[in-house]
Amino acid sequence: MKWVSIVSRINKFNKPIFLATNLIGIIDASYLTTKYYSGEAPACTVSGCEKVLTSPYATIGNVPVSLLGLIYYITIFVVFLIFCQTKKQRFTDLLIAFTTAGLLFSAWLVYLQLFIIQAICLYCLLSATTATFLFLLAKRIEKIEK
Repeated sequence: MKWVSIVSRINKFNKPIFLATNLIGIIDASYLTTKYYSGEAPACTVSGCEKVLTSPYATIGNVPVSLLGLIYYITIFVVFLIFCQTKKQRFTDLLIAFTTAGLLFSAWLVYLQLFIIQAICLYCLLSATTATFLFLLAKRIEKIEK
């Protein structure tokens, strides 16, 4: 009986944790996008950030990947707020679809860092971690809301 009580308490925090995690993604992507357009290198404690962020993989066409990330996180935020207001399944489905896409794209970007660029960007890893947590939380929310 006690275990059920603990789980129900944890479940109450899924939505606030989802929002907080998404906010981290928005801040991270905003920072990198701002630095990209200002032409400044972001402050980084490891030497690989600049190498990753100036690599050919840092943009798609003329669009920085960080801007795509910012659009992604804002889209997730809007869909999540609509879901919280309406409780409609289609918005849960959208959250799952978007967070799955974010997880897969982040995995690709981490692969590029590790094996192609051979440098690590902490901001990029933060975004990949954020995308992973958003996916896991979206799956958890989907399970609870069914």
